[in-house]
Amino acid sequence: MAVAGAFAWSGAGAWGVSITALCGLGMAIFLLLVAAARSAKGKGKASIPRAVILRDPGEPANLTRRTITFLLAVPGALATALAIGVASRGLVTALHWREANANALGLFVMPLAWAILLHVVLMQEHRKAQGLTLLAGGIPALAVIAAGGWL
Repeated sequence: MAVAGAFAWSGAGAWGVSITALCGLGMAIFLLLVAAARSAKGKGKASIPRAVILRDPGEPANLTRRTITFLLAVPGALATALAIGVASRGLVTALHWREANANALGLFVMPLAWAILLHVVLMQEHRKAQGLTLLAGGIPALAVIAAGGWL
């Protein structure tokens, strides 16, 4: 995969790497489908796990805490990831990358940064740490954008 990515980069830049990655993902899906079709059916009965979102009778709902977690994790991490994606596009444009490659990099970085931020924010126990994580990613990105890196 790395060799294919290197050849794709030398031939077509970031766009070539994107297409190569899509081909690799397509092959992985195909191989998983073949493995699923060939696998033997399980003999044991599947257990039914209790969903963690359900609370026991009398347990407080903690809707405020859950809402704050949702707002930090989803729109907060999305906004930070969007700023990181736009800033990465701006940085490589300043390094004289071609516009198509800069756009492909920005579109690649944003969902990757969002997934990483979601994971990190949801694994932290304290609100202060969650906010600092989002600020640590967002402030440098906003500085690049403010300096004209989004053009």
